Amino acid sequence: MKFFVFVLVFVFFGASFAQAQKKFVLSPFQSNVQNCIDSKINIEKIDTNKKLYDTIKHFYPLTSFETLFREVEYSMKGEQKKLKFEDGIIQIFNIEGDDEVLKLVSTEKFDENKPSVLMRHKIRSAEARMNQLLFRADIKSDYQKIKEVRAKKLELKIVFSDSHIKSLFIEFTGEKPGEKKVLNCQQKDQTDICNCRL
Repeated sequence: MKFFVFVLVFVFFGASFAQAQKKFVLSPFQSNVQNCIDSKINIEKIDTNKKLYDTIKHFYPLTSFETLFREVEYSMKGEQKKLKFEDGIIQIFNIEGDDEVLKLVSTEKFDENKPSVLMRHKIRSAEARMNQLLFRADIKSDYQKIKEVRAKKLELKIVFSDSHIKSLFIEFTGEKPGEKKVLNCQQKDQTDICNCRL
């Protein structure tokens, strides 16, 4: 009986040791990501653009954020509408008829670099104003281009479509002059692909 228990223990620990000896094999996605990101980041759990972005968010604190473009189709109080933001201008359109003709309802310009005395009690950021306009809206589609600057001179340009990351462009500017890496990630046919350029 003791011999049987000894054999079981030996087999169990032998299998565990053999499993530990197996080296983790990186996918092509992970290999490209690993070539660009900090070596302290564990690459094993990063296998999609979303997981990569979530890791970057955790590892590099945000210093600035800017919406470059946004287009939202939504309904509110029974009306079909479209919000469009580009070059600091928010436009609201009504979508009319079966042929979905756009009729401009309102235009607001935001210049966050020039706050005036009149703006003191108004919403100064375009992001806050868009959130206010879309409050309680039934959103049908939401397409956004965002720029983020993060710690260690990291710059990201992200394209979201209905909260899915369609593209993720990350520029790593190193501590030394001329030390730059670019990680370009796209979603093609539901597959995430990354390419690291040194």
